[in-house]
Amino acid sequence: MINLVISIFLIPSLFLYAQTEEEKLVQIFENNAPAVVFITTVRVELDPFDFFDPQPTRGIGSGFIFDSSQGLILTNAHVIVDPKTRIIVTLHGGDKIPAELVGMDNELDVAVVKLTALPSRKLTQVSFGNSDSLKVGRKVVAIGNPFGLDWTMTSGIISAVNRTVRTREGLVSMIQTDAAINVGSSGGPLFDLSGKVIGINTQILSKSGMFGGISFAVPIDDVKRILPDLLKFGKVRKPFIGWVLQNTQWGVAVRRVIPDSPADRAGIVPMERIIRFRGGFEFILEPEAADYILEFNGKKVTDSKELMVDIQKTPLNQPFSFLVRSGLNPKNVRRVFIKPLLR
Repeated sequence: MINLVISIFLIPSLFLYAQTEEEKLVQIFENNAPAVVFITTVRVELDPFDFFDPQPTRGIGSGFIFDSSQGLILTNAHVIVDPKTRIIVTLHGGDKIPAELVGMDNELDVAVVKLTALPSRKLTQVSFGNSDSLKVGRKVVAIGNPFGLDWTMTSGIISAVNRTVRTREGLVSMIQTDAAINVGSSGGPLFDLSGKVIGINTQILSKSGMFGGISFAVPIDDVKRILPDLLKFGKVRKPFIGWVLQNTQWGVAVRRVIPDSPADRAGIVPMERIIRFRGGFEFILEPEAADYILEFNGKKVTDSKELMVDIQKTPLNQPFSFLVRSGLNPKNVRRVFIKPLLR
């Protein structure tokens, strides 16, 4: 009898929960679909075997309006490809408006484009959320244009956070989800259940080229970090330290230091040394004399690629703090402060 009573109360609760979540999904789409755009790109590629017959290459992707007053749109850099690309944006109401590139960063795979003219009706824009506090298991929603099927919504969960993914120019920490993403979805927004953007859908992991349950999104907090540079300079100013790092059995070693670079001026000792002789030179490696990076701004360093990702995500208004071990003696450590150059 007690079990029956529990079941009677439980069934309406489960139904109410499902109904509430369903209503949330409907609301997210209705509120944000007008801010999602369909991007068509056209660029001319020269055939090296036929210079007199250049062929236009067309592409499709997604994007979303984040500043309605200026017609500013976020998308993926690989959707735009290069500054010479002709960009046409199709708005939710069907208006087709040319756009121009404002700035792009191939490393994070993010681009900003701007409508060359604003429509007569008021544009809708998204709201940014926070991605640094995301947890595995949280539900997410994606809106985009897979295979040209405009304004398609899919849902899933966060499968992993801080997943290191290779882009065209580097390694980036991304959000992994199982929300269905396919060709044409790139550049579209990833929402949490509050309807705020937490990422930009960028790529999938698949052996067939079709969605296989693993997709990646650029965290929106990383996008917010580089957005001022994209808007002001058209590119992201990168911290230049002037070293080449290498993972070794003794730790993350400084393999090479560029002369007169911030690393060189800070007294960083490389593992690689040049021996010059008549008629030429050769490189020798001296692991017992090299510097090894143990910590960066208080965080333990175990991998050179992860260190470079952390450096890229760090504000540049103060010197970087490194705990460095000289040679192989674990007691021979020192604190080094390096002020990187911006390039």
